[in-house]
Amino acid sequence: MKFNQWLHEAVIESSYTRASLSKAIGCSKPAVDKWLAGDSIPRVVTLYIICGLLFGSADQDKAFCHSAKLLQCTG
Repeated sequence: MKFNQWLHEAVIESSYTRASLSKAIGCSKPAVDKWLAGDSIPRVVTLYIICGLLFGSADQDKAFCHSAKLLQCTG
């Protein structure tokens, strides 16, 4: 699985829309759209925040490690 596919599935399963996620992390909706399309990736700090929002604080570290592995495989 590619990072953007993982992120897309995580957003769909969450209560966030692309717009509400971008607002929650303080970035633009086009930036989120680029991550979902696989055209770019979020900064490390932003990715950690995303993991907390989408998976909750209890699973934030696990989700972050998984997403980082996906990025290593595609980088």
